[in-house]
Amino acid sequence: MTGLWLGTAFVAIGVVITAPTLIGFFFVGEAFPLWMAFVNGGGLILGGLWMRRI
Repeated sequence: MTGLWLGTAFVAIGVVITAPTLIGFFFVGEAFPLWMAFVNGGGLILGGLWMRRI
């Protein structure tokens, strides 16, 4: 919800993290915690780098 007030960057970061999370939830199975570590950790790092440029 914050992205709606603060700009499209937050919305984009949220969608980019949410989509692979849902894909992993339905298709990865037992490796889901590892999937979440890579998806969310990588998403936060990339989002932080992107926000640093803005």
